[in-house]
Amino acid sequence: MMNLATLVIVNTNQLHGLYYSSTGVDHSMGFPLLETTWGIWYLIHLAVLYLVLVVSIIIIIAKTTKTHGKSRRKNLFVLTGFLVPVVSAVVYHLSKGDLNLDIVPLSFLVMAFLIMIGLLRYKITFLSEITNDVIFNFIEEALIALDPEGYIVMTNKATAGFFPELEDVRPGDSIDKYDFLRDLLHSENESQIEHNGKFYRSRLIPIDGFNGKLMVLSDITEYILIRKQLEFNATVDLLTGLYNRRFFMDYFRKIHRPGCIAFIDLDDFKSINDSFGHLSGDRVLSDLGACIKRTLPDMIACKYGGDEFIIILQGVDIQEFKTRLITFADEYMKLKKLADCPFSAGISEYVPGDFESSVATTDKLLYRAKSLGKSRMVCSDGTIIEI
Repeated sequence: MMNLATLVIVNTNQLHGLYYSSTGVDHSMGFPLLETTWGIWYLIHLAVLYLVLVVSIIIIIAKTTKTHGKSRRKNLFVLTGFLVPVVSAVVYHLSKGDLNLDIVPLSFLVMAFLIMIGLLRYKITFLSEITNDVIFNFIEEALIALDPEGYIVMTNKATAGFFPELEDVRPGDSIDKYDFLRDLLHSENESQIEHNGKFYRSRLIPIDGFNGKLMVLSDITEYILIRKQLEFNATVDLLTGLYNRRFFMDYFRKIHRPGCIAFIDLDDFKSINDSFGHLSGDRVLSDLGACIKRTLPDMIACKYGGDEFIIILQGVDIQEFKTRLITFADEYMKLKKLADCPFSAGISEYVPGDFESSVATTDKLLYRAKSLGKSRMVCSDGTIIEI
């Protein structure tokens, strides 16, 4: 409204003299110059103009003090260019009586020259308003633009949604303030992190002409959880919670240390299914698996077949292994089960990495335990232990 009023007053000045109280032509410098006497509206307009300029300068200075690195240098460059016409106007108006030539228009030419340098050197137009509003904030991934020195240029709205600690981040803040982001900046172009219970994939994209980087973070929590569930399903028997046969075979072939192995088979398990149903049989298998996990937590155990289980432990001798299995057998027999369902087992030292040979040895010992009346553990050292 102020500018509109000034436009009307200037164009009707000859009627009221509010902007210029008088006008004339000065020939003292050898060429004609317009000579004016300021009116009341000129002074009002000038006061409002200087007030706006002062407020603008204060805002720019305040923003500059909160930035660092390239962001601060860019703001200082803008401030310098902005001050040129301001200083020129102040000098002109304070020297009205001595300086007849208005240098303000010339100062705008200097400002334009400085801005052109800024455009080329500091990429002041990087991520313009349209890009920021229409594209930058539309993307659902977290975007963090960084200058060459690792200072944050800007972030999009999704960044605060992913990371609440970045809600109050300001341009010019150092990426080093945030440990998990600092590590990403010095990692490979693509990496993965876990933060606040969620998983993120990070990519660093170089920005041509700006020498900075754009950090893109995607929430891949759902993908990771699904993958872990698939890996779990591929390696674990869901009924007993023990490893499955496939995982166990692969694991055993990578063993290099000596140790012991036990081959366990439930006695008369078929009669449980026939008498009480398969759901009851599943309960017996589940109870056995839970007892193994509870009493032998440091051992690798798998459900090898329908009612067959294999247990191994590296770095243990046969005597200690037998003692541990006796404890397990005592705990298992104390369980309140639908029907009495003890087991038989073959125990021996295994051949590291040789799955077939080790299982064949314990299978023969298991067969002997069955032939002796079941509910026994037969060891390769000749020991027979009744359960």
